[in-house]
Amino acid sequence: MADAKGIDWILGNMKDEIVERGEWHGQPFVTVKPGAIRAVAKAFRDDLGFAMLEDLTAVDYLDRPEVAGRFRVVYHFLCLARRELVRVKTVADGSDPEVPSIAGIYPGADWLEREVYDMFGIRFTDHPDLRRILMAPDWEGFPCRRDYPWQGHIPIHDPMREKDFARGVPGEHKE
Repeated sequence: MADAKGIDWILGNMKDEIVERGEWHGQPFVTVKPGAIRAVAKAFRDDLGFAMLEDLTAVDYLDRPEVAGRFRVVYHFLCLARRELVRVKTVADGSDPEVPSIAGIYPGADWLEREVYDMFGIRFTDHPDLRRILMAPDWEGFPCRRDYPWQGHIPIHDPMREKDFARGVPGEHKE
């Protein structure tokens, strides 16, 4: 269920910050400039009652030249009291894309921003602990980028598997 009140707030109070506005499968969305995302997130939490950041992810538009800006960071804010969900996006572009962190506003954004950083390479400025969360610390590249090379053998080192193998855990075969 989309929230017109939240979209209307952005349209009324941050007209200069809007990049695009639209609707997808019945849900309106708005894309704002990266510098406005903190103000938008704070207003959604404090003024509009969207107490929960339901999700945060990214999309790589590398193969879509008609879309301005390579990446979109996508936020879904939820108001449980009114059962309303609103989608807000922001653009992240360049060789080292950056977006301001909203972890100080929505603490649940902490690990979600780390996941987006780990998979897409989008840095969240002023994040309290921006480091890899899914891939090994020495992993090179960002697997969810559309230009990530998927050829060749990728060695996986799992120390727990080696311990299970040595102990003879069922399902693991001794050599």
